[in-house]
Amino acid sequence: MILRFTSCILFISVLSLVSSPAAFSGETWPLNNISEGTVNDIFQNVIALYELEIKNLKAPLEFSYKHSDHIPTPLVSSAELTIKERWDEASQSSKVYYKMNLLGVFSRISTMTEDGIALILCHELGHILGGTPTFLQIYPGLDSALSSEGQADYFAATSCFRKYARKVDQAIDQAESVASIVKDKCTEKYQVNNKEVQVCIRTALAGKAVLTSLNKIRTLQGKDPDFFDFKTPSTFDQKQTGSTLLTHPDFQCRLDTFMNGALCEYESGCNSGVGQRPACWFVQ
Repeated sequence: MILRFTSCILFISVLSLVSSPAAFSGETWPLNNISEGTVNDIFQNVIALYELEIKNLKAPLEFSYKHSDHIPTPLVSSAELTIKERWDEASQSSKVYYKMNLLGVFSRISTMTEDGIALILCHELGHILGGTPTFLQIYPGLDSALSSEGQADYFAATSCFRKYARKVDQAIDQAESVASIVKDKCTEKYQVNNKEVQVCIRTALAGKAVLTSLNKIRTLQGKDPDFFDFKTPSTFDQKQTGSTLLTHPDFQCRLDTFMNGALCEYESGCNSGVGQRPACWFVQ
């Protein structure tokens, strides 16, 4: 996570940084067949879930996406939420607005899925609507702070993507090697409610798609992949540090957050049990 101020503009990187536009050619990385129209449809479907909440925000929300985007600078976020200002001629004053940006090449990596894109956008929206814990900064003109990285993941899994998956059907690849362990957890939790079992599985697999795609980006950066597996939940306890982690947890912790969120039956979140925020980033 990167948090910086430049000319009173707040940038929050929600996923990762990429550094080599040439390496994203189809010759180097296989690309998926997700179209620009599909990405825009996913965004509209996600935003429609919170139409009233977004309408009542202190600042408008805009979406920026170009399917053919290449990386315009040496370092740029694969997805980010920014708070910006621009001059308003009508009021003769500066106005703030939220800008949600998704890099086109990131959405087209072969390991990315439509559900993965929806989960990313839900994470982005979670910085605005996800609630506590939050970053300490409250931007001038806005009456609330932005949700932390772990909370944005948790909101995406418990609330936003759950709503999305209930509304937008998507077939689950039953050949997915990890589906068996995820299916067992989701079936044990939701039992005979097959619709919720399917939503739970899709949430977990969307999280896997996001993290797998981010590992491809790490490889492009010359970094080692960040290990994660549904079979090996994190054993780290953030209590050792004395406070909740506000920046990005490691990939295993993020996967645990997506999985726990999928196993929480309440959209407002769970304070105990298998669906609670994992201790690898959250301190009760």
